[in-house]
Amino acid sequence: QKYETACYKYAPYRFMQLFQNDFGEFAENCLKLDRAYRNSCFSIMGLAAMKLNKSDSSEAKALCNYAPSGEARNLCTFGAARASLWREEEQDNALKFCVFLNDVAVKDQCYGEVFTRAKDIFSFQDAYSAFCAKTEPQYRNTCFNFKPKQVSTY
Repeated sequence: QKYETACYKYAPYRFMQLFQNDFGEFAENCLKLDRAYRNSCFSIMGLAAMKLNKSDSSEAKALCNYAPSGEARNLCTFGAARASLWREEEQDNALKFCVFLNDVAVKDQCYGEVFTRAKDIFSFQDAYSAFCAKTEPQYRNTCFNFKPKQVSTY
């Protein structure tokens, strides 16, 4: 019991090693985790899906379909969106990932994740503006005026 919390916390990373490209197995094992750790497991599943498919975001989306529909699949999608943009050269694939999403609320969240990452990555306003110009028309103004959520620190 002493190491139970750490075990649950790191289980999804171990799933990445154990199941590699078998996302059905990955999702099945996330469901076996204690409820307190299940959400992060599906989010990490999305990270793994995008990590394996940096150049093909449609495949990352397809891998998240192994997660049960609803919250688990949304968490996988958010994890993939978070992992889609770490360098400027990944911007097109990150934006494509959001385009592939049909559910408006999930798409909004995807763009929120990508815009947050973009604010961190693009050090010059011109580069960020060029990035925003590539977004779907209905998201451009949101991108241009995007302010990342402030995390409170005590």
